[in-house]
Amino acid sequence: MKYRLFWVLALFFPVTLYSQNITSRITVQNGNYIEFFFNHLDDYSNGLSLENYTKLMIYYNDTTDTGIPNTSSPGWRLSVKATEPQINSQYSSSFLPLNYVEVRVDGTSYILSNAYQIIDSGPEYDGFNKTIEVSYDIGKTNQITEVSNETYIVELKFLLETNN
Repeated sequence: MKYRLFWVLALFFPVTLYSQNITSRITVQNGNYIEFFFNHLDDYSNGLSLENYTKLMIYYNDTTDTGIPNTSSPGWRLSVKATEPQINSQYSSSFLPLNYVEVRVDGTSYILSNAYQIIDSGPEYDGFNKTIEVSYDIGKTNQITEVSNETYIVELKFLLETNN
């Protein structure tokens, strides 16, 4: 019985040595559902902000085939995009343009679009963990001109990948 167990381990051991070299993940720690409530005319005139509303924990690890850190790794980047070309009403066919919404990371603003935009990046490659705080503005740069009693929805997609 011991002889057979040894052979089973010997057959499967090399498979674990040559697994995927890059491991990355995004975990939403809080703020996965974002709502803006306009209660006053000033909210439409001046816009609204949600400061550090979404907290993302990213993990990035790039190793060689032998499992040691890949020192020639180009690092990582985090991108965001809207999954639709506009912000759609939940109850009617009306919509708002994406450029009403801005995403902010580390003080830099990005006008929301349906194409990926890099919002953070780094050279780290060795089991790197980082918390990224994302803030949102609506109607700050591009003032909201439509005033209606509707609920508008757009999904955001975050992508963590190797920096090219």
